[in-house]
Amino acid sequence: MIDPRLQAFLANPVMVVASVRDSQGHAAIARCMGVRLNAGHAPVEVFISRTQWRRAVDALAPGSLIAVTVCRPESYETYQMKGAVAAVALPDAEGLAFAADYCRRITDHLLSLGPVLRQVRCWITTQDLICVRIRPERLFNQTPGPNAGNLLAQGQA
Repeated sequence: MIDPRLQAFLANPVMVVASVRDSQGHAAIARCMGVRLNAGHAPVEVFISRTQWRRAVDALAPGSLIAVTVCRPESYETYQMKGAVAAVALPDAEGLAFAADYCRRITDHLLSLGPVLRQVRCWITTQDLICVRIRPERLFNQTPGPNAGNLLAQGQA
């Protein structure tokens, strides 16, 4: 499911948002500090601040449904992975380093596009991170335009 083109896309500075359902069935979102692909590309990992996104984090449990949307800010090229949470855990040292590198890269990239640091600092953080492992099941094109919503791939990554 995660082909070389999407791998390359994810290697660039992209904005990442996870969406889950809270206990009332309402959407809860969280900005993620990167998407990490593992050997074999499954599961996919995202890093979320528990402090900043408590409502979404409280809704995360193995088996719960999750959508992860990734967007290139300068072009709005956007993809969405939908699947199930495989695990929620504290990140290992490599995960923390990955998230810190993501924060540096996305901050630099966004600042090159015009916003000032105070505009992005409020949601870019490595404070109190968790690692959410996801089993992607479907991949959609969500780039605005006539192909938005098209299914690109289905099945395990």
